[in-house]
Amino acid sequence: MMHVDLAWYFLDDHGQEQGPVRGSKLRQWIQCGSISQDFRVRLLNWDGYSSVQELWPNSEVAFLLPPDIYGPTGSSRWGGYKHNQGQIIVERHAVNLEQFVETADKADAADKAEKSAEKATPSKETQAQAAGTTKSDVEHEIASILAVCPVLRRTDFDPMVRQQLHAFHGLGGAPQVREALEEVRVVIIGRLRETVKSWPAYLYKLLKNAFLKAKAARYEKAGAKRLENHKRSGS
Repeated sequence: MMHVDLAWYFLDDHGQEQGPVRGSKLRQWIQCGSISQDFRVRLLNWDGYSSVQELWPNSEVAFLLPPDIYGPTGSSRWGGYKHNQGQIIVERHAVNLEQFVETADKADAADKAEKSAEKATPSKETQAQAAGTTKSDVEHEIASILAVCPVLRRTDFDPMVRQQLHAFHGLGGAPQVREALEEVRVVIIGRLRETVKSWPAYLYKLLKNAFLKAKAARYEKAGAKRLENHKRSGS
């Protein structure tokens, strides 16, 4: 069985294009139930998006095998890829090979950056407070806010929202995730479910703004500490 880990673009719940992301990561999202068969993706040279169901009628091989886009003669109805002795070849008229490689490199760089953020070393205080893996910490904090905010639903925490929470974890462990969700709780007090068109999009916007502020505050604190150390060393 040929495993092809291609770099994909996808539409998030807000209708915005995201990516590139390796197929192996999207496969993980499917396995944990974060995305459905209606999730829409495309490769670099595709003009439009197709659902996972359209590309892989058998979801067991989604993002493991090449998508089911080949006609009876073996020619791709997308005009971008074809089989050749167990490999996928990018045709020159469809996409420049350098662009294809660059897209894959971007996906790898994004994945590496995310893993580096998750491995960021927190303070001793944070190490003492945080327990378990990033994923279990985030799940625990989501469960906690759901318990006190009846307006929220578990489905509001889509892959993009969870990714933002993972970024908070990389910044300061479980306490940083808890602090971010507490800010969300304060903002949505009194909100009715029907007053928000898309709760995942709303939560993502709140968390993204909070993350930028938290990151800026961290850099400012680190800068102040370096300045203080410099003054001490110069005295």
